[in-house]
Amino acid sequence: MSTEVLALRAAVRALARVQGRRSPAALAELVKALAEETGRLRENLTSFDVAGREAADRAGRVLAELISELTEEAEAA
Repeated sequence: MSTEVLALRAAVRALARVQGRRSPAALAELVKALAEETGRLRENLTSFDVAGREAADRAGRVLAELISELTEEAEAA
């Protein structure tokens, strides 16, 4: 993963921790928003060139993995 991706992952995880401390509902709202943005990204794939589609597809997979991790951690808490 690139430096930028790792930095953004850390930022999202920090936001999730803060939201999770506030309430489970706040964390659920963050996860829902991430899922919505992932969906929007995937909807726009056709508007990108080949390299852009590949990058957007990889970004979507990273976001889906992060959403899954956050959901599992929230359920375990």
